[in-house]
Amino acid sequence: MNSEWDCFIRAQDGDDLSWQVLIGQHQRRLTALALLVTGSVSAAEDVVQETFLRAIKAKIKRHSGTVSGFLGTIAYRLAVKEARRAKRHTSLDGLVLTDSGRTALDGLLKDERERLVIEAICALDDAHREV
Repeated sequence: MNSEWDCFIRAQDGDDLSWQVLIGQHQRRLTALALLVTGSVSAAEDVVQETFLRAIKAKIKRHSGTVSGFLGTIAYRLAVKEARRAKRHTSLDGLVLTDSGRTALDGLLKDERERLVIEAICALDDAHREV
């Protein structure tokens, strides 16, 4: 076992300094990962918090790989789950986009173009939409 896993185990055992080190080393990267997947700052922060909670409660039998990889896997899976949940509850109907300083025809054309782009994105399968 390496020092990264030693620090992780000490954090699981309640060592505050190890917990702070663990969060300091991984929070920014996990937040960036979650933000890329969810597209929401608040959702990304929730995902990271849940990642640390699950990690600290995890019963790990083998310490293969890295702590970074372990945490990243948890965060990615939670972020994908959150993105799917949010997608089910988000409707683009009634989305009103305004652009002042243009004619009514310009506004109609822009709205129609945006509607077509939104429909095209929504028609993509999950794997392509995530990219």
